[in-house]
Amino acid sequence: MKLEKAIDFLKKHLKHYYSTIQRSKLNGSIKPHTPDVFLYPNILLVTETLNHFLFELIGMAKSFSGLTDIRQKYKSTEEYFDQFDSTNSDPALNIAKGNYYFENFCLSRITEYEILKERFPILNRIESSFRLNYPRGSGALIKFEKDSGVCLFQNLILINYEDNIYRVKYMRNLFVVGKNLHLTNFKTLVENEFNLSKPLKGIVNTSESTLEGYHIIGQFQNLYLSPKIRETTIAKFLDSHPEIIVNVLSAKSYIYEPLLEWIEKPVNIVEESINPDMFLERDDGYYDIIDFKTAALMRKNLTKGKTSRKRFIDYVYEGIAQLANYRDYFNYPKNAQLAFKKYNVKIKDPKLILIVGYSDNLKVKDILLAKRGHREVEIMDYDSLAQLFLHSLKLK
Repeated sequence: MKLEKAIDFLKKHLKHYYSTIQRSKLNGSIKPHTPDVFLYPNILLVTETLNHFLFELIGMAKSFSGLTDIRQKYKSTEEYFDQFDSTNSDPALNIAKGNYYFENFCLSRITEYEILKERFPILNRIESSFRLNYPRGSGALIKFEKDSGVCLFQNLILINYEDNIYRVKYMRNLFVVGKNLHLTNFKTLVENEFNLSKPLKGIVNTSESTLEGYHIIGQFQNLYLSPKIRETTIAKFLDSHPEIIVNVLSAKSYIYEPLLEWIEKPVNIVEESINPDMFLERDDGYYDIIDFKTAALMRKNLTKGKTSRKRFIDYVYEGIAQLANYRDYFNYPKNAQLAFKKYNVKIKDPKLILIVGYSDNLKVKDILLAKRGHREVEIMDYDSLAQLFLHSLKLK
């Protein structure tokens, strides 16, 4: 099966499926279980591995306006389900040849998860799930044989544990199909699964903003706690859910990935333009600058050195240097004029905000020591961003 043809068909079918549901809801022929909203997916995450294609619906929007596809490649299918990049694998579930369907299913490396509910709020929503505890071993909880056919997951939660570190992965709707599946069979599968005569798929129906937040953050944590995720994928998800950044950082508005050419520049700058992840508008009408790195899962600490010489690892320094470069762009009047003309952006004493790391590798005391020479930069980890967003919903 050719991946491009599969993506093209899937996006067209899902556009028709969700657009029809949206119209039917508006005219009253489909009614939610609660009097409020349907939440539609807005991203199709496509992963190619050696033997399989994976199609996952993520994101949440109160109106459907199509799916943005994000593509990535993993060496093995197990890597998609393994949040620790393990070399060994002792799976709880082995998918062999044939077709399988799992719904409201939880696989866990631990027997008790109450202590994790605050950090991973999606666990508050799985009380009705069938749960299989498999505390021994490590690596991906699910393994796919080379000749495995089709596997569909609806509301799957994985609870992974290794070296006293916990990670949770929540998948609302995921297809895993063998590369040898014929396109005709794939089309039949999609048409049968996303069928208007059957219970609705890929939609969350809730009237509570906190419950909506649980699902959004659950999917966000999937991304930033994936070892091989790219910075651009995280940024695209946040662009699709700007309420996370806007709420947490109290921004009036934002501009995603502005592209600004250097009109004036110092001789040591070889780049033709800058392309920040986001500009955030402050209450005074000026903008701050934000850069997204990954959670750096393979690093136990974002700093190095003894207390008196505590400093950031190179990966963090790259983000700090990038932010400084974006700020310096605006020191030249002609550059500032271009930014105002192109995006209506004004920069004055901007906050430089770096989102990097997560709670297990961002040690607050070490960060404060390493920041002594970089007081103009604010550093926040992804777990804190997630928790502050949920807190902002509870205050509304």
